[in-house]
Amino acid sequence: MRLSLLILLPVLAVALGGCNFTKSIDRQPEGSLAAIPQNIRTTNLSDVTVGPGKGVATRSFSSGKFVHTIAASLPALKPGEFYEGWLVRGKAGDADYDFVSTGKFTKAGDEYDLKYESDKDLSDHDQVIVTLEKVDDSLPEKHILEGKFE
Repeated sequence: MRLSLLILLPVLAVALGGCNFTKSIDRQPEGSLAAIPQNIRTTNLSDVTVGPGKGVATRSFSSGKFVHTIAASLPALKPGEFYEGWLVRGKAGDADYDFVSTGKFTKAGDEYDLKYESDKDLSDHDQVIVTLEKVDDSLPEKHILEGKFE
């Protein structure tokens, strides 16, 4: 159901606010999808390797809980590899630059997904990056998908 909801979010965003997927959903249709947080934001993720990957990321902060999800169509992994999500604030070298791992993806059918929750509001981390990793450490490796919450 979680993956279905993530796929439905861009459709709902178009219905409520045009084609800008980074637009905040500020109202819900009457009688449907009451479980979608009113402050959820979405962004499309594009492949930066000229590959076939794509995805959708969401984030919300409500009642002291930050929730970030990604649903992505990505190439199959080789043994020893994994996909990892990252939220980034600023640019390398800036005084406020920061990046946070949001964890490893899990395979869900033909897609990969990720759900990250925190008590810390990371809404100022507006860049989303998906990396292909070979080493399980705290450093991002090869960028595969990128997007930005507006």
